[in-house]
Amino acid sequence: MQVIVTTRIHPVTEAIERFQAMDHWHLIVVAVVDDDNIPYEGWGADLLVGRDVEANYYVTDLPAFDPVGATNERALWHRGYPLPLVARRTYPTPQKRLVRADIQADFWDGDPDVDAVCRLEHQPQCRFDPRCFPIAGNKMSPFNSQNTFLRAAVLRDYFLFPHVGRMDDIWAAYSGQAQGFRVVYGKASVYQRRNEHDLIQDMKGEYLG
Repeated sequence: MQVIVTTRIHPVTEAIERFQAMDHWHLIVVAVVDDDNIPYEGWGADLLVGRDVEANYYVTDLPAFDPVGATNERALWHRGYPLPLVARRTYPTPQKRLVRADIQADFWDGDPDVDAVCRLEHQPQCRFDPRCFPIAGNKMSPFNSQNTFLRAAVLRDYFLFPHVGRMDDIWAAYSGQAQGFRVVYGKASVYQRRNEHDLIQDMKGEYLG
């Protein structure tokens, strides 16, 4: 069975209606796809999860890898990537390497999942170049619960930490990778029409991460 899980704190959105209408998928409300991510045609088809994927593989000496900087939007960074590392990122020509994808974290056009500092500075509206993907790295990297596919073996250990607010999915990402699961980032398969946020409150909620 293929199951879509999503967070929803707002009234039913266009994104929820489109996911609900998809054949061969069942929608329940938990947390893997956000309710403001509108799926593109073909969303969920030809998944990378559970496969050996030839990825654009980046090697870094830093403690963490930022996948957003590996795209055509190099000035941006993923929510949950350590701010002290942002200015130290480098992206040499990637290797082509087979990576077994336990987790497929697809990207999002429109208003991407960057942190509040990045959003306040850049106010991004993105169209990610599909030629940049799939992406993987040699170090742990952040991914979210907005547009993410998990292999069944991951589910037991995919733990959205309570009482940490905006960083619960980021902590789950790092925790899962610390247990040996590998993430591959896929091309944008949704358009994020972001729900209204208070960016200052978002920033305060991200201090914990």
